[in-house]
Amino acid sequence: MGRAREAALAEHGLQSFEYLTLRALSGRGGRAAPSEPVAEPRLSPSAMTGRLDGLERRAFVRRSASATDRRKVTVELTPAGQAAWQSALETEGREEHRILRALDPAEQGLLADLLRRVLLEAERGPRSGA
Repeated sequence: MGRAREAALAEHGLQSFEYLTLRALSGRGGRAAPSEPVAEPRLSPSAMTGRLDGLERRAFVRRSASATDRRKVTVELTPAGQAAWQSALETEGREEHRILRALDPAEQGLLADLLRRVLLEAERGPRSGA
C-alpha cells in the first residue's frame, strides 16, 4: 500500500510530506497558521517554513497577514493546491481499491475490523507496567 501511495503521489508530482501538508490544510477548511500542527505535530518551525516555501513556489499555498494580528501569518490552500491534493487522493484511492480486490467482500470486512482494533489499541498509547 505504501508503494501504491508513493506511485500515486509521484504521478502527480507530489512528495509524501507535501501531500500530508495539503491534506491537513484541506481538513482545516483550507486555512491555518504555520504554528499550528498542520501535518506533523513534532515538526520544527524551520522545517514547516521550508515545506510551506516549496508549496508556495508551486502556487499550492499562499501566505497572507492575519486579519486579526499583523504579526501573524495565515496559510491558505489555493485552488491549484486543492486540485493537486484531490487528484492525488483519487489516484491513491483507485490503487487501494485495485489492491483490495484481491480479497472478497467478507475478507475486506474482516481486514477493516482487524485494522480498526489495532488502531484503537495504538491510539491508547503504551501502558505503564506492562
